Amino acid sequence: MTHPIYPPPGTSIDPQWSPPTAETKTGLQRFTSKQRALGIGGGLIALMLFACCGLLGVVGLMFPPEDSKDEINSAAPSSAAKTEPSLEEPGSPLGEGEVIGINAANSVQVRLDGVVREIRVVGLEVPGIAEKQCWAVESKTFAAQTLPGKLVKLFTIQGYEKPAATAPVEAHIVLPDQKHYGIVALENGAARTNASIYATPFAEQFLAAQRKAESSKSGTWGQPCKGNPEPVNPPSASPTSQPAPQPASEATSKPAPKPAPKPAPRPQPRPAPAPDHGGSAYYKNCTAARAAGAAPVHRGDPGYGSHLDRDGDGVGCE
Repeated sequence: MTHPIYPPPGTSIDPQWSPPTAETKTGLQRFTSKQRALGIGGGLIALMLFACCGLLGVVGLMFPPEDSKDEINSAAPSSAAKTEPSLEEPGSPLGEGEVIGINAANSVQVRLDGVVREIRVVGLEVPGIAEKQCWAVESKTFAAQTLPGKLVKLFTIQGYEKPAATAPVEAHIVLPDQKHYGIVALENGAARTNASIYATPFAEQFLAAQRKAESSKSGTWGQPCKGNPEPVNPPSASPTSQPAPQPASEATSKPAPKPAPKPAPRPQPRPAPAPDHGGSAYYKNCTAARAAGAAPVHRGDPGYGSHLDRDGDGVGCE
C-alpha cells in the first residue's frame, strides 16, 4: 500500500516539492471552544472577587468599628490636644516674668524680658481704693500676699495680637504651682468676674470659683460687704466712760499763774484735691487713655477717674 503523502511509483517528483506538514496552532487556537469559555468565565469570576475584596477594604477604612476608632485615636498623637487651651496654658504665651509691684488685685507690675509691664488680669473686677469701696484694701492685700517676688507665666487671650511695649497687657497669670491666679483670687473672694471672661473658654470655671466664694462668704462676699462694693459706714464707736475727777488736795498751795494764751496760727491755704483716679496711672482725658491702650477704663482700674466717666456708670471712655 502506497503512503498517501507520497506520489505513486513511477511518477516524476518535482524537485521543489516537499511533503505536507501538520499546521501549527498558537494562542487560543490551541484550546477548544469549551476550554476557552471555561477560561474566560474563571477569569471574570476572579476579577469580581478581587473587586469585592477591594471594595470591602475601602469601606472598612472609611467606617472602622468603634473599638478600632478608639485604638487609632489612642495610638495616634493628637495635635489638637496639644494646642487646646487649659487653665495651665490658657492662651498664647507672652513670657515668664517676676511680679515686682501690686496696683490692685487685678493689676500688677511684672518684669518681662527686662521691661516692667503692667498686667491686667483677665476676668477680674475689684473694688476701687480711690472710691473707698468695701473690701478694696483687703483685696489689694490679698494680691500683695500672693504674687510679689514670684516667677509667673503670662498668657494673652488666644487670638489677640501682642500689645505694644508701652501699653498695659490684659493677660492670664499662672502661678509657679500651675494654678490660675484669677481662679485663686475668685475662690478667696478677692475679686469678682467681669465680662472679659466670655472672651476665654473658661467662663464656667471663673463663675464656679466665684460661686464657691459666695457660698462660703469669703472675702468681699462676707461681712460687712455682702457682695456689695459700695462704701460701708464703719460702726459708730461706743461711748467710753470718762474717769471720775480726782478730789482736790486739802493742802492747796497758791494757784500757779495761767500761761499767756498763744497767738492763733494764721490759716494756711488748703491744698488742691488730688485728681480722682484709681491706681498709679492718670489720664487727662479719653484721648490720652485711648493712646495708652487703656480705654475703656473701669472703676477700680488704674487711671479710672470721674472726669473720664461722665454718665457715672463705672466705665470711662466707652
